[in-house]
Amino acid sequence: MRVKKAVFVSLVLTWAFVTLLVYYTFHKPIQIEQVMAIGETLWAIVVTGLVILAGAAVGRSLVSRFDLWKNSTSVESIAMEIGIGLGLLGLVWLVLGMLGGFHTLVAWIVLFGICVIARRNMIGWSRDLVDNVRVLKPRSRGERWLAAFVFFMVVTALVSALAPPSAWDALLYHLTGPKMNIASGWLEVTPQIPETGYPQGMEMLYAWVSLLGSPRAAAVLQCFFGILTLLLVRYWGEKLLNSRAGWLACAILLSATTYQLMMGRAYIDVATIFYTAVGFSALTQWNETHSRSFLVLTGLSAGFAFGTKYTGVVIGIGLTVLILVEQPRNWIRNLITFGIPAVAVSVPWLIKNIVAVGNPTYPFFFGGLGWDEIRAYWYSQPGTGLLHTEPWKLVAAPFIMTLVGAEGAKTWHATFGPLFILFVPLIAVRWKEHQHRTWLRNALILSLVIYSAWLYGAAVSRLMVQPRFLFPSLPPLAVLSAVAYESLRSLELRSFSIHRILGVFIGLVLVLTVLQTGMDTLQHKDVPVLTGAISEGDYLYHRLGWHYAAMKAVEDLPEDAKVLFLFEPRSYYCPPERCLPDGILDVWYHARRLGGTSADLAQTWQKEGVSHVLHYALGADTLRQKGVDPFTEQDWAELERLQTQHMTLIENFGDAYLLYELTP
Repeated sequence: MRVKKAVFVSLVLTWAFVTLLVYYTFHKPIQIEQVMAIGETLWAIVVTGLVILAGAAVGRSLVSRFDLWKNSTSVESIAMEIGIGLGLLGLVWLVLGMLGGFHTLVAWIVLFGICVIARRNMIGWSRDLVDNVRVLKPRSRGERWLAAFVFFMVVTALVSALAPPSAWDALLYHLTGPKMNIASGWLEVTPQIPETGYPQGMEMLYAWVSLLGSPRAAAVLQCFFGILTLLLVRYWGEKLLNSRAGWLACAILLSATTYQLMMGRAYIDVATIFYTAVGFSALTQWNETHSRSFLVLTGLSAGFAFGTKYTGVVIGIGLTVLILVEQPRNWIRNLITFGIPAVAVSVPWLIKNIVAVGNPTYPFFFGGLGWDEIRAYWYSQPGTGLLHTEPWKLVAAPFIMTLVGAEGAKTWHATFGPLFILFVPLIAVRWKEHQHRTWLRNALILSLVIYSAWLYGAAVSRLMVQPRFLFPSLPPLAVLSAVAYESLRSLELRSFSIHRILGVFIGLVLVLTVLQTGMDTLQHKDVPVLTGAISEGDYLYHRLGWHYAAMKAVEDLPEDAKVLFLFEPRSYYCPPERCLPDGILDVWYHARRLGGTSADLAQTWQKEGVSHVLHYALGADTLRQKGVDPFTEQDWAELERLQTQHMTLIENFGDAYLLYELTP
């Protein structure tokens, strides 16, 4: 009997297995392409998590020596640890890159070594992060709605971050530089992309995650910096007022949708914002405890802000001003304590440029590889700022950039949302009764320093009229805005509540922001590419259009082909050894200012090994229509002569890109 039952059970299982196997052979629930796409998405998350934990372990190993928080942990301590850890790891990869260490094996050895040596710190930091996230549960209906808004904006940013890279600056140098370094194995500075001479703290981490097998993890890492900044903002709001103010501050920050967009891109701006917030937190702790260790952490944060971009030096200046305001009598000792760590983590980026091109601040001030006065003038364009064109806008800049500024606009290309300009001035309401006037005052001073530096740049050169440079001031200003809104409760009348009316305005802004963000996410097709519903190639054709088509055509050229770009700076999807991008759109301008004719240039390029020219006709037409850039009609006529007499058109990509072969 038992044997019969066993045979019967075996037959039933076999029948079930065969039936299901045959059925799903003809009715595949998921294609192999979808499995690969989902796997790539998950791998990006895993790689980001491993690098974050490695940075947290390194940061905790250092910060724990100061014994600042005793047995308690807070969002501030967690943020400082991860910020310092990842900043130090960026310097580690700087050294490895200069030694020729950009190799997959080295990347895994570094990661595995940290996991083995500092695994306890990785586990402890993870637990502390989870514990701090658990206490974020909203306490009222209003807080739940604010939290829902924050959650939606963060999730859409993460979805965008996981998608294949398509943002302009990422394709220009944030990801292209690391790709070039990996191809050669060394850290390189190339005159075709002068931005590779900038401090590259984040780009070093991007190279690391790329070596670990996931270039997409670069944007996810940036998204994590944005999330940590939001946690700090909420912590500040609750500390100064209450939980509701914390959630409102996060919502106000995310209503500046450019911040949310940058969270989803492999840029460096969110990292700069994060280090500004961490430095401000450390300085606040120093004000409260007078522990000089916090001053050291402030200096490290300022140095790492500089390590993300040259303009990060403004953050160091702002923090220096706050130190002088707080203790003017002990300024020498305090600035030494602050300055030594700041300089220590900043100088390596200057040394890198000295070794590579002989100029510590390449491409600025002292020239260097492939750099001369012509290129310097083109890059800075002095005398084109608002002071020389429309000086009245310098006075009205905050209102103009808020009311008409939008992501992708020609001049004021950033979206701040209306809430900052609405609430920040209202911080004056009942100012004397605020219990945290020192914190509020310092937030205003830091924001003013950042704004003053931006205003000077905008006055001098039109290239500096970039509102994104102001975003490091937004986290403390978001808290100021939330505090100002809550202060309006004191102005309520029996039959009229300005607080409730403005609350309705806030709700309207957040609803419209959700609609806009949701529609953009659907339009970009981020979710379909993550799940494999569309291929990566189709996604990039959708997002980049003719640019991606041109890159694929260049990739299909013979192996010995060398392609010079005209008026196209983006080259991420082009093989690094094949393409010479027009990194700052000055190839034609520079050649013409040296007196080159079309015939001379064609001959010179051929001698340098160039076989093809990719002309971004749409970009050239845009510059010509603006009439601002210093091209003459003779320059454009000579360009047409080059196209008609010295090159042969191979392929036309919708009149946007023209691929030529140089005529022998």
